[in-house]
Amino acid sequence: MCYIGLDLGTSGVKAVMFRSDGTVISHSYKSYNLITSNEGSLELDPNNVWESVVYVLKYISSRYKNKTDIKTLSISSFGEAYVSIDKDGNVLSNSILATDIRGESELKSILKSIPENEIIQITGLPLSPTYSINKILWMKNNQPNIFKKVWKLLLYQDFICFKLCGETVTDYSLASRTMVFDINSKKWSKQILEAADVDPELFSKTAVAGTIIEKINRRTAQGLNLPESLVIVLGGHDQPCAALGAGVIDEGYAVDSTGTTEALVPVLYKKLDTNVVKQYNFPCEPFVIDGVYNTMAFIHTAGILLKWFGSEFAELEKQACVKDSKNLYKYLDDRCPEEPTKLFVLPHFAGSATPSMDIYSKGAIIGLSLNTTKEEIFKAFMEGITYEMRYNIECLDKADISLKELIAVGGGANSDVWLQIKADILNKEISVTECTEAAAMGAAILSAKAIGDYDSYKEAIDNMVKTKRYIYPDEKRVLRYESMFDEYKELYFCTKEINNFLSKI
Repeated sequence: MCYIGLDLGTSGVKAVMFRSDGTVISHSYKSYNLITSNEGSLELDPNNVWESVVYVLKYISSRYKNKTDIKTLSISSFGEAYVSIDKDGNVLSNSILATDIRGESELKSILKSIPENEIIQITGLPLSPTYSINKILWMKNNQPNIFKKVWKLLLYQDFICFKLCGETVTDYSLASRTMVFDINSKKWSKQILEAADVDPELFSKTAVAGTIIEKINRRTAQGLNLPESLVIVLGGHDQPCAALGAGVIDEGYAVDSTGTTEALVPVLYKKLDTNVVKQYNFPCEPFVIDGVYNTMAFIHTAGILLKWFGSEFAELEKQACVKDSKNLYKYLDDRCPEEPTKLFVLPHFAGSATPSMDIYSKGAIIGLSLNTTKEEIFKAFMEGITYEMRYNIECLDKADISLKELIAVGGGANSDVWLQIKADILNKEISVTECTEAAAMGAAILSAKAIGDYDSYKEAIDNMVKTKRYIYPDEKRVLRYESMFDEYKELYFCTKEINNFLSKI
């Protein structure tokens, strides 16, 4: 038995084929470009995403001869962004991403009809212009000629499922990222949609993750060189999928997923209190297992920040890596100083996420001198991202969400340097799974249970998820980072006023 886990991110898509014991058979990755502007817009071309999906699926299918062994495909997807399509399935516009600055005035218009606390109680979300409904209203208000042609507003999992089998379905975890999904009734909120004056028929049907949707369309299967018997299984939001794929199904545990962004996802057996959501901007969303919830502390710019550093400041290093067939980031890792740096990086290069959720915050590098080296700055980027996550963990503790173990997954888990920085700054033992592509693994686990290969998610995890190693804090560096962290916590507040000024120029 083989399952395909498709992991859709904001900067690229991964396809991973697993055996039923969790062994990776083949994998493929294809990046796509974000469309940016000086005005703060951030968009994605849905057609480009689909072309990338086609590429990775063709790649992994071409490397496996026994096509009939491939039983399922399930999708893990980034949230918030939607795809507008017409009745013929044609894409009408680019997708507006969560960190795009548009949507602030639209959020205020909803608040005129529904109080903040009531929205939080319905959706489990802190108020923010990042969620889908605010971008949808922006389109409705500013692109009315496009909006009137819309047949469906699809989240990215829904969009790819539609392309594969013609059905428009989304799961509860991804639906909750729209700010129009009622996490209590597990239905689209009539109250919020009426306040926004948006037709609920524009959205996909909803179902619990792990629901069997339909077989792949015959013509699509032939074009992708996949079996016509392939079953499409409903996946979920990428962060809960990553938690499942790391084996996180109990309270006290969290997955630390570091890719383009970084997210810390603990599992909850009861919904978060409204005041906690409001104070710390921690969302409460349905987990990919029915009846369970999760929250999420996250940073918008993690791996993408290192990618930016590499593209802007490491041209000589890139040339050396091409010459010697080396990975650029491993090359930079190997040249990092062993001890903590004397620099601070505020990693708000696309605004801040939890707990402040400030779209006007900007990145900053503090402590530069004529003696500062490029290698120190690179390490300081990883330190700054981790300081930010340490601050989030402090807030989780204050909200009575205590974490006894972190499981590192994603591209960041491939960096020994970054893993040690995490262990030292967070002062926690960190485990690393054998398969770091946890979101794709989570999608595969949903599939395995859906078709009856395993009777429970615990059984699937016990057979498919394996721990590779543990990273332990270094006592000496823990003390050094502790004193640095006390100062780091003031950095956002010290730069807030000037960043607000710069955002409005």
